[in-house]
Amino acid sequence: MLVTGVAPGVRPIDLALEYRTSPALFACCIDLGADAVDTRSNAEETAQWVRVHKYRSVRLVTSDWHVARARMELAAALDKNVVILGDGVPGTPRLGTLVNEYNKLILRRIALWIGFGG
Repeated sequence: MLVTGVAPGVRPIDLALEYRTSPALFACCIDLGADAVDTRSNAEETAQWVRVHKYRSVRLVTSDWHVARARMELAAALDKNVVILGDGVPGTPRLGTLVNEYNKLILRRIALWIGFGG
């Protein structure tokens, strides 16, 4: 499992203790990615990790209101033969957050459609 967008300085043991999980689980099975700063760089970091591990599918977990744009960015960054399964975690965003996310989704979709940053 990859957890991307982790704050710099966060160590696997920190998360293991926070979530009362075995440090051995983090050592064997959970990678932390601290390079991403936004949705697009999360997708790029994830795509690189998927390629390194030669995975054929990926489960994307993020906020329900964000899953459409995150999935779109990930699809643009991944090889076409990788299957993306999206899981949205229910949230209660404010109306302004939803409007902002919708605008980002539409603008980024247009950018990808015309070949910008894909």
